[in-house]
Amino acid sequence: MSGGGVRLGGRSGTADLGLLRQDDEFVEQLRRRRPTPAQDRVARLFGALLAEVDGTAANRRRVVPDRC
Repeated sequence: MSGGGVRLGGRSGTADLGLLRQDDEFVEQLRRRRPTPAQDRVARLFGALLAEVDGTAANRRRVVPDRC
């Protein structure tokens, strides 16, 4: 392949974009779902994971400067 570029597109590229779209829709469904009491712990863990991935201010770790 000349130019050292990455080839995108074709059937696999379209399929990959479709899978990403489905994943995004699934995550949004999980975010909107109201948990039952038995699912509360799992919902909190999932919410914490999403917050960590999204980097929301509520779940950011506090940076502690190095002490000399």
